[in-house]
Amino acid sequence: MQKLSIILLGLCFALSALTAQNSALHFDADNNKVNISNHPFFDIGEEFTIEAWINASVWRSESWQGSIVTKDQQGPDAGFAFRAGKSGTLSFVMAVNNTWNEIQSSPRMNLRQWHHVAAVVERGKMRLFIDGEQAATGNYSGTPSNNFRPVSIGASSGFQGRVFDGVIDDVRIWTVARTAEQLTEFADQNLSGEEEGLVAYFPMNEGTGNRTINLANPNLSGRLQNMEESDWVTGYSFPSTDVGVTTISDPDVWSVSQRPVRFRVAVKNHGEDPVSDFPVLFYVNGEEVHREIVEGELASGESIEIVSSRLFDLTRNNGNEVSISTDLQGDANPLNNSLEIFYPRPDKNGSLRIVDGLQHNFSNAGQTHFTNLIFPYDWEGVERLLMHISVDCPSLGCDPWDQPAKISVFKDGEELEIVRFVTPYRKACGPWTVDVTDFKELLTGKAAIKSYIQVFGPSGWLLNVDLEVVRGEAELPYQRLNLLWGEDYWVYGDPSVEDDLPARAVEIAMQSQAAHFRMTMSGHGQGNTENAAEFSDKTHQVVVNNNTIANHRLWKSDCAENECDNQQGTWLFSRAGWCPGEAVYPFTQDLTELMQVGETMNVDYQLQSYTNLLNTNYNSTSHTEPHYRIWAYLVEQSDQRYIDYSNLTCEKVKVEVDTVDGEAVYGPIVVQIKNTGNQTLSNPIISYYNNGELLAEEVFMHTLEPGAIFARTFAVEDDAFDASIANQVHVLVSQPEDENMNDDAALFIINENLLSSTKIVTNSPIQIYPNPSEGIFQVNIPSEIQAQYLRVFDLRGRVVLENQLQGQSNARLDVQKEGLFFVEITAKDGIRYLHKVSVLGR
Repeated sequence: MQKLSIILLGLCFALSALTAQNSALHFDADNNKVNISNHPFFDIGEEFTIEAWINASVWRSESWQGSIVTKDQQGPDAGFAFRAGKSGTLSFVMAVNNTWNEIQSSPRMNLRQWHHVAAVVERGKMRLFIDGEQAATGNYSGTPSNNFRPVSIGASSGFQGRVFDGVIDDVRIWTVARTAEQLTEFADQNLSGEEEGLVAYFPMNEGTGNRTINLANPNLSGRLQNMEESDWVTGYSFPSTDVGVTTISDPDVWSVSQRPVRFRVAVKNHGEDPVSDFPVLFYVNGEEVHREIVEGELASGESIEIVSSRLFDLTRNNGNEVSISTDLQGDANPLNNSLEIFYPRPDKNGSLRIVDGLQHNFSNAGQTHFTNLIFPYDWEGVERLLMHISVDCPSLGCDPWDQPAKISVFKDGEELEIVRFVTPYRKACGPWTVDVTDFKELLTGKAAIKSYIQVFGPSGWLLNVDLEVVRGEAELPYQRLNLLWGEDYWVYGDPSVEDDLPARAVEIAMQSQAAHFRMTMSGHGQGNTENAAEFSDKTHQVVVNNNTIANHRLWKSDCAENECDNQQGTWLFSRAGWCPGEAVYPFTQDLTELMQVGETMNVDYQLQSYTNLLNTNYNSTSHTEPHYRIWAYLVEQSDQRYIDYSNLTCEKVKVEVDTVDGEAVYGPIVVQIKNTGNQTLSNPIISYYNNGELLAEEVFMHTLEPGAIFARTFAVEDDAFDASIANQVHVLVSQPEDENMNDDAALFIINENLLSSTKIVTNSPIQIYPNPSEGIFQVNIPSEIQAQYLRVFDLRGRVVLENQLQGQSNARLDVQKEGLFFVEITAKDGIRYLHKVSVLGR
């Protein structure tokens, strides 16, 4: 710790090993650890909290491999493990009814940087915190399963090789659930050791020796194992100067390819000293394109949100690798300065490859991956979202087993499964298509797509995931998603484990017009009574308001007709709701007639009665325990939004172009604005740009009701545009209450076809005469140019004449329209020669 505790005088004498210094312990991933004797204090009850400061030297390939604080064992599963790995992913697992229940964050921690981490258990809920912010949450149902093992810091209590590589400091264990506010307020504060519920407190300030004192319970102090004096290192402290980018939250990936955009980033002062007036740099595809000065003072621990003052037009790029970083002189930790995000280009229909050939295995690649994306804030004009999934074989060949896998949305610290599939036996297969329109509200804004394949070999699978956007107007476009059950391992048929799913009560929103039940469920485990749950044909019941409204037969009898045929293994056999090499398709039931707006709907799912006579006091040695994977939702639908949404959209911009006496004449800029939210908005600011230069800015003194469309006209000076170059006219609409900055700008290009990455020559040896003329021109081209193509286009960039030249030196043009035009001749080496010609009236 940075600040040393004031210890009672008597305790100081008793604990003479303590010294007045700031130290911590370095764990080198070689099974060195700190052991604390077992005690009921360390058993998880209804409430429990673990905290620590960590500074990782290396992230292990999976989050469960880097143990921070553990008390875990296998066979039967019992205890807990707090750990980190996988590119900065935090994980907490606890055994409930002797079955592991895990939550994990998305990757958000840096190497060689101090992070405060915490895991909190509170009456059926688990939460993870990183640097004071909630990073993951999950539920559990049942009784925590504890064990008699010691607590270990830096390594697993019960699993070899699960070790932390880095420094750990200030470990705290509580038998109460600490709040987010408490975690933040006291993270860098010293404790007395006598705080309510505090059962372990290791400041680790000894700096020497083979023990570290538990100031909350000195009799339960820690013993260093396989550690040396050199493992005592400097403990957690603030660097004096340290600032970095923490989040890129805009623009969304679809808008980048469609319109000009601005970037929104969050910057945090990680240091002890305030900072001010430092630059933020914007890079696109490796090139610096902009820098923004953060003005004013940023206090220690404070964050600020920055929106770029510049509009970026990236619509012509096939993909955009964006990096945004701070550049503060004297920054002590450059590792957290930058943040990168890749913007893949959707296809012309708006469909996007989310995961592209990403390997999942039980080796360095890992079973779990995260893909960070920024989705649109609003899917207006989209009727359906379809997810297509396929797997290919790595160089070592496909995995030999049918293993469960899933795609989840990880947002605001909560993980929700949206698609499940099962891998085939040793064969590339797919795509499998699942309608994910019910999850539109999840697929908005900044989110992470988590892909997981349970695989236990080094080869595994190469995963592909596409999100197809189906345009159209949905009758009920807005959803409200209610999670009923989210269980990856629901034990079935063990007399010692309660398998009755808890009923859920959902209050139906006043604007809901329809509702349906959606469940993705699959049975697993074999070698039991009736070969459950994988090969056991069971029928369960959907119960609403105490009435059975549907029988759900969990059985897939058409596995032999699977398009992924000729697999190895038992792919032909029928199974409990799934087939090898196929998606697990959801079971749905319409509940519209049963719902009453403003009233509570009670939803239950009752499993068919079953007892596994071979599974009493299950010990996992001779068969696989029967269990279900269950993710179920109540989905409400409406033609009205469920939440207030303020948004103005700059729908389009247009500039009329004409010619008079052979010269270009430009009309006014016309911009169309629409209120696409459900809130009344007033007096937006409209900014007009040409080629990045601000032409004018005005306040549109008007009130716009939801759904209203307005056209605004802005007159420009005669010399505002240059007829010899492409003019990129941007219009930006801004309003303080606007929640979506991704659709605030639109672009209109005058002379669009003048834009090119190739060289344009305007002073060329090519002769075009007479000029002006009545439309007939002679073109003489020097032979060394080796001309290939000739195009004539008007001031709007529309091609009016096009010829192949194939190296010829002469050509004749007949332009049958009055006005000003451009003649473009492309040489074999790619150079484009540009001439302006004028056609007079015939």
